[in-house]
Amino acid sequence: MKNIYKTILGLSIITLINYSCSDFLDEAPFSSISSENFYNTKDDASAGLNAVYAGFRSYYGSDIFQHGDVSANLASSGEGTGGINELDINPTQFQGTWGNLYRTINYANTLIENIAPIEMDENLKTRYISEAKVLRAMTYFILVQSFGDVPLITRPTTDEENNYLPRTDKEQIYNFIIGDMTEYMEHLPTEYSSSDIGRVTKGAVQSLLARIHLFRKDFPAARDMALEVINSEIYGLETSLMDLYDVDKENGKEHIFSIQYTAGTRVPSTLTQIYASRNPVIITGGIGQLAGASIAAERDFYESFPDHYRKKVILLDSIPDPFWPQIIPENGSGTGKLQVGPSCMKFYDPNLEAISDGDANWPVIRYAEVVLIFAEAENEVNGPTTDAYDAINSIRKRARDSNGDGIDDPNDLLELPDLEGLSKDQFREAVWRERELELCFEGHQRWDLLRQERFIEAMTSNGKNVQEKHKLFPIPMLEIAANPNLTQNPGY
Repeated sequence: MKNIYKTILGLSIITLINYSCSDFLDEAPFSSISSENFYNTKDDASAGLNAVYAGFRSYYGSDIFQHGDVSANLASSGEGTGGINELDINPTQFQGTWGNLYRTINYANTLIENIAPIEMDENLKTRYISEAKVLRAMTYFILVQSFGDVPLITRPTTDEENNYLPRTDKEQIYNFIIGDMTEYMEHLPTEYSSSDIGRVTKGAVQSLLARIHLFRKDFPAARDMALEVINSEIYGLETSLMDLYDVDKENGKEHIFSIQYTAGTRVPSTLTQIYASRNPVIITGGIGQLAGASIAAERDFYESFPDHYRKKVILLDSIPDPFWPQIIPENGSGTGKLQVGPSCMKFYDPNLEAISDGDANWPVIRYAEVVLIFAEAENEVNGPTTDAYDAINSIRKRARDSNGDGIDDPNDLLELPDLEGLSKDQFREAVWRERELELCFEGHQRWDLLRQERFIEAMTSNGKNVQEKHKLFPIPMLEIAANPNLTQNPGY
C-alpha cells in the first residue's frame, strides 16, 4: 500500500546554487542520470514524479515538527538546547530546508518540461503533470509561510539562468499557488488503488486550498472549499481516537493526505523515535530502550490541556500508566514523571523492531482539520451558526468519547460539553483552542499563531525572547552569498 516511495529514482539536476550541487549528487539513492536523456518512457516519468514525492516527504520527515511546533509554544526539543526551541535562530540554520524545497520544485519543473514527448497513456500523462504542479504549489506554500517572498521558479534549473533571481512578492506567489491547485485538481482522481495510496487526490487539494485560504484570511473561499470536501462524503471522522492513531489502521476515512512510511524499506518512519520515545525510560516490544528522540510537549501546554479522554490518548506524562500498560520503565526502574517531558503518543508504533524503522505516517491534512476550517470560516462569514456549532461539536464529541463508540456517556458530556450561546469573538477563540488541542504535534501551531496575530504574545508568555523578526525564518546565508539579488529578511 505504501510502495509509492519504495523505488525512488533520482535525476541529476543542477541545483539552485552551483556550489551546493555536489552535496545533492552525493545523496543516495539518486543516480547520475541527466534530465536530457532520462525522460524516454512511462517508467522514467513515474520515477521522475516519485522524486517529487520524495522531496516532499523529506520536508515532512525532518523539518515540519521543528518548524511548526518546536519553534512555537507547544513542543520542546529539551531545556537548554537553544536553537529553534529558544528562537535562537540565525541564517546558517535553514540551508537544508531551502535546498530540499527548491530541489523538490526543480524535480517538478523537470518532469513538467520533459514529459510531453513520451509515448504513454495521455490521461496518465495529464495526471502526472497535475500531481507535479500541485506538489510544486504546495512546496511554494511551505516556502512562503517560512520565508515570505522567495524566488518563483517555474522552469528547470539547467544552467545559471535561475541562480540570480530576486525574491518574488508573496502575493504573486499565492496567486500562482491557488491558480495551479485550482486548475489541476480537476485532473486528479478522488481516490487511488491500494498500490498508489499516498498520492495527492482532488480532495487533498481542495482541503489544502481551504487551509491556504484560511491562512490568507479569505474566509468565504476557505468556507466554500471546506464545504466541498465535507459535502463530497468521501471523508469523515474516525469514531474512535484510538483507531485514528492506530498504525495498523492508517489511511482510513479521516486521512485525506498522509506522507507514507513503511518499516523495512528505504523510507521507514522515525516518528515514534522522535515523539513517543523522547524520554529514555520508555521502551516497547522486545527492542529495549528507546532513546535519543527529539521532541516532548511543553509542560505548560500539557498542564493546560483539559483532562478528558483526548488527553489520555495523545499525551503520556508518567509511567506506569493504566491507559498505556504496554509502556514500561526500563528494568522496572524510572517510574513516575517522564524525564524530559510529556510524550506525544499520536505516532506510537507498538510493532517497532528497531527504533527508527516504523510504520507511522505523517498526516499532512486530515478531515478533522477541514471540519475546523469550516467552523472557523463559517463563523467569520455568518457568525456562530448552527452549522458552525455542529462542526466544532463533532470534534469535541469524539474528544470526550471514552468508549470510542460515538455515543455520548453522561459523564463524558459533563467533562467536555457541547458549545453553545457564544458570541462571534468567543466562538473564534473556541475554535482556535480546539485546533490547538485536536491538531497538536502535527506541525500547525506556529502557522496558526502567526495567522491569528498572536505569535509575539504567545511566545512571550512562553518565556521566549521573541522579536518581530521571528515571524519569518532567515534566508540561508549561503544563498545570500551566492545570489547578489537575494535580500535577507529584516532583523537577521
